[in-house]
Amino acid sequence: MNEIRNSICRRFFVGFLCGTALASGGCATTASTRSENVKTSGLYADLSVTHRPDDSVTVSASLHVGGRYGTSVTLSGVDHWEVNGEAFPASDPGSTLIAPAADSTYNLTFVRSDEQVTTTIVAPANPTILSLTPDKIRVTDRLTITWDATARHPTAN
Repeated sequence: MNEIRNSICRRFFVGFLCGTALASGGCATTASTRSENVKTSGLYADLSVTHRPDDSVTVSASLHVGGRYGTSVTLSGVDHWEVNGEAFPASDPGSTLIAPAADSTYNLTFVRSDEQVTTTIVAPANPTILSLTPDKIRVTDRLTITWDATARHPTAN
């Protein structure tokens, strides 16, 4: 009888712990604050520019306090992002499509009422496949790929 009661108590306790862990994890929220509450020196900027082969460019920028996985920061007041002098759309400051830059250089500027901080990102040229030899490659064949980063457009000579 004691064995049955101990077994039931252990199951209840384990179930209680699992339920508590799930409930606390499910109720967790990501902390956030407004940019006007944080000095520029306390911000971590997570920036990226993706230039796809179809010439579409996506820029994303997010701010955090305490590093990449710290408290997220929502733009407020006059704070905003600009890419090559053009403001991000107010409705979507996190990610937006822009026209590709002729020289693949993107200046991302965080603009505040009293200062501007610019980060320059240069996108590498899209790779150009010059030729494959032979025309067919079997799964068991060895394939070697070499990259020449010295020429932006090797076929434009």
